[in-house]
Amino acid sequence: MKRSLALLLAAALLLTLAGCGGKGAEAPAPAETSAPAPAYTPAETPTFDVTPAASGQVTFLNPDGEAGEMWQELGAGYTALTGVPVTVTTVAEDYESALAQALASSDAPTLYCASLASVGEVAAASLDLRDSVVYGELTAADCVLLDGEGRVVAVPMALECRGILVNTALLSQAGYELDYIDSFSHLRIAANDIHARAAELGFDAFAPVALEDGMDRYAHDLAGIYPYMELRDAKRGGLDTAVSGKYADDFQDMWDLLIKDSSVTGAALLKTTVEQSLSEFAGGRAVFMLGGDADLAALGEAGLAEEQLCLLPFYGSLDLEKDAGLSRRGAWYWSVNGGADEADVAATLDFLAWVVTSGEGLSALHGVYDYLPYRLAPAPEGLFARQGEAMAAEGKDWLPAVFHVIPQDGHAALGAGLRRYTNDPSYYNWHSPVLEAARQEWAACRFVF
Repeated sequence: MKRSLALLLAAALLLTLAGCGGKGAEAPAPAETSAPAPAYTPAETPTFDVTPAASGQVTFLNPDGEAGEMWQELGAGYTALTGVPVTVTTVAEDYESALAQALASSDAPTLYCASLASVGEVAAASLDLRDSVVYGELTAADCVLLDGEGRVVAVPMALECRGILVNTALLSQAGYELDYIDSFSHLRIAANDIHARAAELGFDAFAPVALEDGMDRYAHDLAGIYPYMELRDAKRGGLDTAVSGKYADDFQDMWDLLIKDSSVTGAALLKTTVEQSLSEFAGGRAVFMLGGDADLAALGEAGLAEEQLCLLPFYGSLDLEKDAGLSRRGAWYWSVNGGADEADVAATLDFLAWVVTSGEGLSALHGVYDYLPYRLAPAPEGLFARQGEAMAAEGKDWLPAVFHVIPQDGHAALGAGLRRYTNDPSYYNWHSPVLEAARQEWAACRFVF
């Protein structure tokens, strides 16, 4: 999540899972903003030299318009320090097309950003980063992207947290406290009851999943916890096995809850949008919503205070819930052009090493992206990242979205199956289009950490 957006909600409490949304909590007074923030200095210093000799060059194709100025300044600072030229080109619209054209040109960038949608197309050009400094500094190796051969073709620049958003004030009005929702079974009990009393309460259980533009943007994260559970079981047993769909029934139970205890149900769900889902939740018409960091700014602008918001895990099954934390994934992913000139590749790897280990680099990144998955990075300030870190400190496991190997068509087949089942939730429509697509995707999942 971008820090600039997170700061719209400046009155924040440092929350733990048990405390988020607690009654009687008072938000601290907003911090003074007249003095600039001091430059960040990592608590530890790198044990390697990240100031290279002046050879090679770095050319970065940046997809984020909000970060364009930051990258220009950071690149200029690195050039002043090392003599290595750093050129930054920002393409904020239709980035995938621009990247494809750039990689096919004679002056292809040495550094670019892959996405979940484009990683399959750019993987062949991308260097395996497993032995690089930037990979070694990662604290979230579960969030890297792999090609079909298991090479690390992209590493996360920043992270987002995702899970089940809760309006704790509405939950309390419905007669439930937050600490009751500690498992799927309790989530289902509360959601069933709230949905049955929606007319009386004036609000429903779940805001609608947004299916108009294809698969809901959080559904692939939800779907990713079920292969994770199976891989975890195999790893604990000392096995290395493909995913068969052991927890498919749990996936169906969760999807049924989302579409049947919703403020919109049946075929009408196929027409719901992200904006509608956010409007239902932010407007106090739903207690729960699939969500995450990307929603926090919009919810703050709609008037929801941080004290009444909490992000809970995608509860999967009784085998996982006692250890379940939030899900996390990359917000942007760096890839290095393995086909570039050898000196330019070396210069690019050195530049990335400097960015993720130096005070200058980490301070600049943190000024735009809040949750940085690197050993020396400052602590995140965003609400959900802090909640996730608090859960991790209590011994909860991050739930990785283990779709490291993304199908060429993204999640189109799984999304189509879920839409068909949502329109007609029959036995056949779950076991044929949904599970057939899910098992094909799950079979490619492997642990990389």
